[in-house]
Amino acid sequence: MSTEKNKSLYLTAKGTAGIWTYKIDTPDKPVQLAATAPYGFKAEILIGNTLYLTTNGSTDGIWKYEIGSTGLPVQLEHTAGFGFDALTAIENTLYLTGQGKGGIWKYQIDDYEKPEQIEGTEGLGFNGIVAQGHTLYMTARDSGGIWKYVLGSADKARQLVPTEGFGFNGIIAVNGTLYLTTQGSDGIWTYRIESLSRPLQLPGTKGYGFLGLIMLDKTIYLTTYGNDGIWTYQTFDQTLTQIAPTMGLGFVSLASR
Repeated sequence: MSTEKNKSLYLTAKGTAGIWTYKIDTPDKPVQLAATAPYGFKAEILIGNTLYLTTNGSTDGIWKYEIGSTGLPVQLEHTAGFGFDALTAIENTLYLTGQGKGGIWKYQIDDYEKPEQIEGTEGLGFNGIVAQGHTLYMTARDSGGIWKYVLGSADKARQLVPTEGFGFNGIIAVNGTLYLTTQGSDGIWTYRIESLSRPLQLPGTKGYGFLGLIMLDKTIYLTTYGNDGIWTYQTFDQTLTQIAPTMGLGFVSLASR
């Protein structure tokens, strides 16, 4: 079984620098996957051995890249012309945030149909998205806090009241708790799902600006707003550390296997 110490991170690089990989807990620097060098990707999710990715462009749709392959990334059929930001997945369905105020969209992998906008999310602008059970949680643009949408419900997406006024960006869900990065240099925050309490900032993270995040065991791995490489936050002792071999590199999102 794979453990944290022999896992690899897959990262989308800023600009058009493609996808990179980093072996956790090694002295090696991250390595660019050569076939992805000229591509500009944004968000990603790993399903099996396949990375599904959104792009920096406004009409480039969804792409996939087979890990271990020598082939180029491939644009998914019928997604050209669509612009997406973040994405998550439930089984073989991708859920994506539309650029601007494009709401939430869904795309059935290998179904050969165009992406469909989810009713009740039109006109809403979201940054990050994560699935917890059959509920989607999104970070809203500006200071719109956290929103939720129950799949299969006739209800519209709604804001979680205690989070109003907070500006979040990245989002992950772990055991009923949301972990979030912010739209500024405000560190890492947590929000207990279904809680009536306000979000809480994690100790020792104030003043740091992070983008993407992923948790492996009790360690959060993060990308930054600058070219500051990869950072870790140990939840058990509240220690924030930059991974030395990654200094000077600019990444956006992370995935792992």
